[in-house]
Amino acid sequence: DGCELEAGRPFRRRPGLLVRRLGDGAAIYVGVNLFGEYLRAPTVQKLRLVHGLLTGLRTPAVTLEGPMCVTMNAHTQPDGRLAVHLHNTPGSVYHYPQPPGGGYLHCPGEVVPVRGLRVILSGLRAASARSGVTGSELAVEEGARVVVDELQLQEVVLIELER
Repeated sequence: DGCELEAGRPFRRRPGLLVRRLGDGAAIYVGVNLFGEYLRAPTVQKLRLVHGLLTGLRTPAVTLEGPMCVTMNAHTQPDGRLAVHLHNTPGSVYHYPQPPGGGYLHCPGEVVPVRGLRVILSGLRAASARSGVTGSELAVEEGARVVVDELQLQEVVLIELER
């Protein structure tokens, strides 16, 4: 779709974007105040653009396979375990209150459980995983994916990494 990153070259069909590699890092030029525009009018397309820009430069160590209403933060604990905080926040992907005709099926403030989430590890291997909320064991697929069967409002996935 023309969104491939090419260091030092504009995206095809998107001349307002430019990526330059700088040593081990990179600089991204966007010809618009993207974050201000997102705050003014959040859309899935803008969120996907920022996601594509950042993950196209470097694959994150931890990602989430699931709907955009689930936010995630990961932190390495002092004991070496990885703590992944998941939060079911439907308000993060639509204006509050709900825009007319927005196609959102739930009442503002209502949290609908999300099922079949997967925490994906890149460059890391999970020996085991458990819920930090209930203490129950979570399934680990091929050492690289932790399955969260159902997320109500929040969960902390504690991942014991292979050494």
